[in-house]
Amino acid sequence: MKSRDLSVTSTPNVRHILERSRVALRRISGLVLLRTIRSAAKISCDVAKSFPIALWPVVNSQEQLADIVARIEWAVPDMQPKRPVVVPLHESLRGIVWDRMPSTPYLARPKYSNISFQPEYDASRFKSLLQKSSIVLVWDASSLISGRLLTSLARLAVIDPSFYFLVEYAGWGKLLDCTVAPDLVRDLECESKINFQALMERASRRRVVNVFGRGPSLVDAYRHPLDEQCNIICNGIVRSRTLLKHLRPLAVTFVDAIHYLGPSRYAARFREDMVRAVIDFDMFVVVPDDHVYLLAVHHPEIRARLIGLKRAQEISVPSPSLPRVMPQDNILTHIMLPLALSLKPDVVQIWGCDGRSPEKSVKFVWERESSVEYEELADTAAAAHPSYFRDFVQEDYYRLHCSQLAEWMCFAESQGVQVRSCTKSYIQSLRDRSSECFSNDYQPGPRQP
Repeated sequence: MKSRDLSVTSTPNVRHILERSRVALRRISGLVLLRTIRSAAKISCDVAKSFPIALWPVVNSQEQLADIVARIEWAVPDMQPKRPVVVPLHESLRGIVWDRMPSTPYLARPKYSNISFQPEYDASRFKSLLQKSSIVLVWDASSLISGRLLTSLARLAVIDPSFYFLVEYAGWGKLLDCTVAPDLVRDLECESKINFQALMERASRRRVVNVFGRGPSLVDAYRHPLDEQCNIICNGIVRSRTLLKHLRPLAVTFVDAIHYLGPSRYAARFREDMVRAVIDFDMFVVVPDDHVYLLAVHHPEIRARLIGLKRAQEISVPSPSLPRVMPQDNILTHIMLPLALSLKPDVVQIWGCDGRSPEKSVKFVWERESSVEYEELADTAAAAHPSYFRDFVQEDYYRLHCSQLAEWMCFAESQGVQVRSCTKSYIQSLRDRSSECFSNDYQPGPRQP
């Protein structure tokens, strides 16, 4: 009798179809906008980077201003070349003391930023401001409806968190490109390759690599002696000092900018724990290459441990000379499995990747082990990135993850690497590779020289 695949959900109902339709429309609108801006940039004349950065539209309240300032300070920790961010303000905000603005309950102000904000109250100067700026940050996408921004189209960066999350992400990326020092970016890229080589040397005598997700079954890892093995962790596992002491990980990985690299209090708390764990347990940090700059500038104490992986067009194994991976929707397939294979093991063992129970309803995709989650701060991430959570279709994400993971399992095995799932899982490709023999007939240990 053919086994039932528990890794996928049943046929979507009408509500899910309508939800997907709305998301699809927003996605199309967002992609059309991005393509229009990029097309305009190709045919426009270059504008000097020394010109000010303009914010648009006019800010009408202290709450709006506090939100915008916190986001920009995080996204631009070191403005290069130096120039002000000009903020058009409503007359009612005249005399505002920038250092005494009310705190935003869901955003964390960074410890360091050299941003200079310059208020502008004179409406007669707004047109000139938009025309003579190096980039225009659109914090409210509804202002695009008016024709006022047409002459600035090539320089627009839409950062409205309520519009569409991919557009917002692209907007912050455009701002980053406009404000970073190219020499520092090149230095970080060279250092990343050196760090990758150091990571491989530390793992060179290990024939087993363990990768750890955050499902409830993660606690099963306590039953096995793992601290002498090559262990790769992800995301909120850095919160559990008990688990970190048990595993002594080689590397921590994360790719989700919303939860781990953004300005929310959730992300800020994660980074506090991550930095402390990296230093205390001598770990490397392996992330997409576009995360490296912000991490290095905001947290220089971990710069010597950062490894950035660029984009590949197909499934591949990264190396220090060619540090590329194919972007995927989940940390397991995006970085953890590619990194594990790069260490040339005989066996990769997967822990705590439970998948989604068909009988349980969870708040976000799947259940997590409570000691490695920031549940008390989850609402701050949602408030900081409303369009992401509004447009995130959990069923589609899970179905794609199951498909991508099955593809990766086959790829790993085609490379001569055995893959084992050491804890329970609802994901079929892991159920097919489940193993109860970790502590019995297979004792991982160092490779023989």
